[in-house]
Amino acid sequence: MYGVYNMSGMQVVTQPGVSIPIELRVEAININVPVVRSYLEKQLDKNLVVDSDYRLALQIQVRACIDGEGLSETGACFDCPPGTFLL
Repeated sequence: MYGVYNMSGMQVVTQPGVSIPIELRVEAININVPVVRSYLEKQLDKNLVVDSDYRLALQIQVRACIDGEGLSETGACFDCPPGTFLL
């Protein structure tokens, strides 16, 4: 009846510790169809914000570097070598 679109391979590249709004606009997704809305809300574990038939607004929270990690010049977190620390 309804299919699923796989977006594997999509990457979000940003600095650690930020929140990024993402908006998907696809004519193949109609959030106003109850079974589609129900499926997506279950998969995303949240109520959807919808402002048109084919728009899905998401907020992605990228984690900050954690204890034991440093921030590289490229903006990516990296594991600190054993026995070292950063100030």
